[in-house]
Amino acid sequence: MMNACHRALILFIAAALTTGACCHTRQKQADTATPASQPKGKPTMEQKINRQCDFGQVDRVFATSPCTPVFAQDEEDVIRINAPEVVAFSATDVEPLDERHAKFIICGAMKMRAETLHKLGLLGSELDALMLVAVDTQSHKSYTGPIGKLGTSEPMPDELKNNLPPMAGYTFTESFNPNLVRSFELPSVETDYDVHVVLGPFKSNVLRVKLRRK
Repeated sequence: MMNACHRALILFIAAALTTGACCHTRQKQADTATPASQPKGKPTMEQKINRQCDFGQVDRVFATSPCTPVFAQDEEDVIRINAPEVVAFSATDVEPLDERHAKFIICGAMKMRAETLHKLGLLGSELDALMLVAVDTQSHKSYTGPIGKLGTSEPMPDELKNNLPPMAGYTFTESFNPNLVRSFELPSVETDYDVHVVLGPFKSNVLRVKLRRK
């Protein structure tokens, strides 16, 4: 017969083992838990653009490419650009630079609510209203102009044409890849440019691009 002391000891050991198992299980769950995600709508710029992509392969004005900026799913009313860190141009005694001398490509994208574009009077013509801005950081000269028309943008969907004001929640995502030597009369000198894009009151991020002689 098991005396009272032995019975108490066995119960104590069993309780200790059960408690230890529960604690071990909780610790394992904590170790494998998914880390807290970044707040929505605030991914870092490094996740949105890749300045080391091959801009030389971008050959269409209105098309997406591996260099096109990426938006978070819940972002809206935002414009973002991507650009190479350095653009090389061939030496020339003739100014301004043109497409024979340099490929100064800026890859951009915008994701705008239809209601926003409607209020601005730009619904269906937002690509025509996009303005490029490049500021020479040495001379402080500013260049401003529209995207050069080298292609055809997608037409506005019929369901939006027939629904004004537009359907709530509808967003336009457009991509654009202008060559700045086509849009502006840039001199053939080595300098740095701060580049951004504007649509009405909305402004994209600003990127610095070095223009250097080959």
